[in-house]
Amino acid sequence: MLVVQATRQITFSQQTQLITLRGLVRPEDVSNQNQVLSSAMTDLELDVTGNGIVNDSTYRSNPLVRLLEKLVVF
Repeated sequence: MLVVQATRQITFSQQTQLITLRGLVRPEDVSNQNQVLSSAMTDLELDVTGNGIVNDSTYRSNPLVRLLEKLVVF
């Protein structure tokens, strides 16, 4: 059995996510192009970790700052 792992980092809207896919594959299921069908993988694990601001509305700023944001429009 072989352990295969693929990782991809995605950045959007001031957030970074790291997506990792890991699983087991038989050596005979690996093609000449080093590709494996998803149906040939077993014990799949998907790990998603991230950091950053998900959405501006997830945190509430100081009331004075909110008032100034309403008064001063850029």
